[in-house]
Amino acid sequence: MRKKSFITRNYLASLSLDITLPVSHLSQNRNINDHFIHDKNIFYENFFQTIKNAYKDYMYFSDLVNILDSIFNFVKDADSVSQFNQISTKQICRYLEIDVVFTDASDLQIPDTYKQAYLLIEICKALGILNYINLEGGRDLYDEHMFYDHGIRLNLCNNESLRLFFPDKIFYTSILDLIALKGVVWISKNLETALHLQGIGKLPQSF
Repeated sequence: MRKKSFITRNYLASLSLDITLPVSHLSQNRNINDHFIHDKNIFYENFFQTIKNAYKDYMYFSDLVNILDSIFNFVKDADSVSQFNQISTKQICRYLEIDVVFTDASDLQIPDTYKQAYLLIEICKALGILNYINLEGGRDLYDEHMFYDHGIRLNLCNNESLRLFFPDKIFYTSILDLIALKGVVWISKNLETALHLQGIGKLPQSF
């Protein structure tokens, strides 16, 4: 796992605040599920309280608290970075009524020789996925033709088409910002419309 990766950190733009998972002995030579959170009990208690304190004056603070409490109840016994990310993502999707099926890549028995784009392609093949959605930043990482050669359509989110939905200062930021500023109901109502503007259509059923 690479240092300074967004796997272990995020940025809350409306607060100008960086949040980071403390990782013990981080190494790019080990997988995500082989990295463990340092002093997890102390971290979890301080982490969730820090976020709550930071957002206490936001309009939809109660929505955010409900989601954070749910995440904490499920994640408090998690040791690894991958467990933390999986649990938090699943709980946020549940609250936003995003109906997807989650699959651990490690369960697919894909050889370790596949890396980066090749690994994504093999994951798509194993799950029968014909459309892969990636953030705009993937344009510099992935070759669309490489995916097409394997019968997979690569969809890159066009951030510009979403600007009317997001205030500029939280345009590239965590979902926590949007929940606190807009609320769960607003997000659920506008999510499908936002995807339609990008030409993506309905949400994928697996990733």
